[in-house]
Amino acid sequence: MGAMLPLVVLGSMVVGGLLIWLGMLGRRINRNPQCTWCRFDLSGVYPGVVTCPECGAGLKRAKAVRMGVRRRMPVVVGLGGVMVVGPMLMIGAVVYSLISGSALNAQKPAWLLMTEARLLGDTHAATVAKELLDRMVTKKASKEDSERAIGLALDIQGDRNRQWSDAWGEIIDRGEVDKVLTDEQRHRYRQQSVRFGLRTRDVLKAGEVLPVFVSGREFRIAPTGTLQYNAWVISVKVNGVECPRRIVKETDYIRYSSAATPWSKFNPVATMFGAGSRSGYGWNATGAETWVGWSHVLPETVEAGPAVVEAELVVEAKNYGAWGGNRMAQIFRSGDEIPKPGKNGAFAVKLTARAEVLDKRVAAVTEIGASEGIDAQMQLRLRPSVLSVQVSEYESGGVGVLGLQLSRGGVVKSYYGSFSLDIKDLPAEVAHDVYVRLPGKKERLIGQVVSDAWVADRGAYVYWYSGQNLTGRSLSMTLSEEEMKKPPKTVDVIYKPRGELVSLAATQRVLYGGTVVVKDVPVSVIDQRGRGGVVTTTEKKEEEKKKEEEEEKEKP
Repeated sequence: MGAMLPLVVLGSMVVGGLLIWLGMLGRRINRNPQCTWCRFDLSGVYPGVVTCPECGAGLKRAKAVRMGVRRRMPVVVGLGGVMVVGPMLMIGAVVYSLISGSALNAQKPAWLLMTEARLLGDTHAATVAKELLDRMVTKKASKEDSERAIGLALDIQGDRNRQWSDAWGEIIDRGEVDKVLTDEQRHRYRQQSVRFGLRTRDVLKAGEVLPVFVSGREFRIAPTGTLQYNAWVISVKVNGVECPRRIVKETDYIRYSSAATPWSKFNPVATMFGAGSRSGYGWNATGAETWVGWSHVLPETVEAGPAVVEAELVVEAKNYGAWGGNRMAQIFRSGDEIPKPGKNGAFAVKLTARAEVLDKRVAAVTEIGASEGIDAQMQLRLRPSVLSVQVSEYESGGVGVLGLQLSRGGVVKSYYGSFSLDIKDLPAEVAHDVYVRLPGKKERLIGQVVSDAWVADRGAYVYWYSGQNLTGRSLSMTLSEEEMKKPPKTVDVIYKPRGELVSLAATQRVLYGGTVVVKDVPVSVIDQRGRGGVVTTTEKKEEEKKKEEEEEKEKP
């Protein structure tokens, strides 16, 4: 509407001019001859006379007489005048405000501002929101006007065809501060603050894993607001057939996101965060979109062909800080309790997605056999530049119960190793367990790496400001003090294929079946104990030791 406003104004003036012309022309009331100049009815005298008896105008000239007497229509003329004068006044007011610098919105009544916000496009609506917010902050708005402004803000928040402005979120926030925001409006604000989406694998196979992914996008949150969404799954159906939840074991967990935790059917399947543009949190989620997934099992009874996947969820949305404040309430909450929609910010969500169920004779995953050529390329591409080990110390307070100190604290050392991988455009797609082998030690599983960006059962907690990294993966491990008595100079990184990981991916259908061994990855020790973050490496320590020995030999 805002972009069309100049055309609407111009069209109104053109139509108004036409109405004025038609109203002045008048409505024909008979077929009698009439003098064009003075509108005198010439019936009974014309064509017998050559001049008008009323005004004396000659009647023999062209168009001197017209057939039909017309009566002017003042109502039509008046309507046309309004359609011409109204836009002219509007244009004049805009020009005056531009020249004088005065704010017209400040002079308008609240009802007019809200009407303009509904009708005149998003750019103007944003300026209206700022004016309404200013009146609420300065206490110039009545309680009724504040309530109507909050209702308008919620209407715009819920209309995904309208552009969201921070000012509308601030109006809702201000309603909370002024205690005019009702429970129903608060619930509506949280429910409308995010738009959910659903997807699964492009191709599915009966009897196998069914990964399900839910997304949050187009967050509409107050600029200083932070919301946390916990999602519980009620049911997942494919072509109307209920798909049972797959309970994940700790050994099955995709551990490159967060600590491994076994699932229960009463655990939330996803925890999402949303933050406003001025919330102060790094994970500003207003423009991000990330998919979080969990898994079910597709029953054998589902026939091959096109499929409709339906998911029914319950989402509980609360202010981010409220979850920490209610920690004890969460601890004592029943372990088999799922929030009820309509209470405590919980609401039901129903989502659908489309997929294809393969024939049972068709393989869902294609495995590429191991080859020396691919192995050599994979060893180059999957070689970490360095394994960084951070050494830190902290004071332990010991163990205490009810104020009684049961054990004394002390200095605790920690050794945290990590490395990053770039998996973009690999020679072959991977779904591999990742092991690290220290010299003289057994290999140790530290996580998995999968080419697909969207992998189910990787964890409920995902920070939504940057989404999942599409080209890189980071893996980490903790080393013991025994292993770090003599810090290793190099380690081996081993990648072993694990086909079942592919079934948890959204799009991946190919897997490289070879084991990739990357030897002699350098180790860098970052010693932060009392050094203010000064970095030292094992290589540097060895060089310093040799230099000291040489200096000692040179001394007389």
